[in-house]
Amino acid sequence: MSARWFRVCRRDELKDGSARSITILGKPYAVFSISGDVFGLDAACRHMRANLAAGKIQGNFVTCFMHDWKYDIRSGKCLTMEGADAPTRETKIENGDVYISVEWPEDF
Repeated sequence: MSARWFRVCRRDELKDGSARSITILGKPYAVFSISGDVFGLDAACRHMRANLAAGKIQGNFVTCFMHDWKYDIRSGKCLTMEGADAPTRETKIENGDVYISVEWPEDF
């Protein structure tokens, strides 16, 4: 597999303390704006697969809206269940757009 970049939104649409979600090949991903930085995660909560972009953001953490599982946005570390971390994704800002890097099948 190789990585591909996907546009999520305009940078000015991603306000500090907010998130945006994108679905690629049926899988949800999220970008979060925290203190001016942009972070990317696989967006499916490891508990019941709810989209973390819809969760409550407080500081560097997002809490899943379904069952209150908590994740560190910067590292993907799950603070609720050991080993249930959300994989992180590279992000970049190019020409005012926010992009997320996603693994892409070679034969696609």
